[in-house]
Amino acid sequence: MIVFDSSIYVDDLRTGRFSERIAGIGDLVRSSSVVLAELWRGATSKAEEKFLLWLGGHYPVLTPTENNWIESGQILAQIREDRGFEPHNLRDLHFDVLR
Repeated sequence: MIVFDSSIYVDDLRTGRFSERIAGIGDLVRSSSVVLAELWRGATSKAEEKFLLWLGGHYPVLTPTENNWIESGQILAQIREDRGFEPHNLRDLHFDVLR
């Protein structure tokens, strides 16, 4: 199963650079309700809205649960321990903050 981050879809909408690869993956793709919300927030054209309707209707949509959020924090804590990352870097990674 593959869940793409919103940045992949945004880049693809702007450049088309991932379209072939995404299409080639087929039924393994899942959408995330979080990613769909981010994309809807930034949609500025009818073409983008049409794509988002297709994306939400074409692939199963997954919504993170309470346990998913807790587990994601635990995974990032392990990354911090293993790799020595600073907490603010992990926060940025966890919540897609670009600097």
